Amino acid sequence: MNQIGIPNLDKKLEASLIADMVKVEELMRSHIQGDYPLVVETSRHLVEAGGKRLRPLKLVAKDFDLYLP
Repeated sequence: MNQIGIPNLDKKLEASLIADMVKVEELMRSHIQGDYPLVVETSRHLVEAGGKRLRPLKLVAKDFDLYLP
């Protein structure tokens, strides 16, 4: 199994998807801000835990005409 978890994925495509997902990670981290420290800390924890990645991956994959149900 590869890093993304999509079986039989071309290595070059996988590398491109991973690079794009790194950009998604950076964008998500850059948007964690607010007036309430608990909200900021909780949001940061959720991002660092690795959740909320399927929709961004599906959008990135769409650029490659790769359908992910």
